Amino acid sequence: MAGYWDSVDESGPTTSDDLKSYLEERKRKAARYLRTAKQAQKRIEQLQEIAEKHRKALGQES
Repeated sequence: MAGYWDSVDESGPTTSDDLKSYLEERKRKAARYLRTAKQAQKRIEQLQEIAEKHRKALGQES
């Protein structure tokens, strides 16, 4: 368990400028994550739509 605590980063933001830049970076990462999640959801919906059209074309209504 000591190995875990040895790897903990204790050099976090210590001044208000460090904190502001840290928060800005977290906001950018969160925004990027949200964009990626939205794109993935859109792609999933497109694939489901294609699969549904394919099933209908084969006469397999569900």
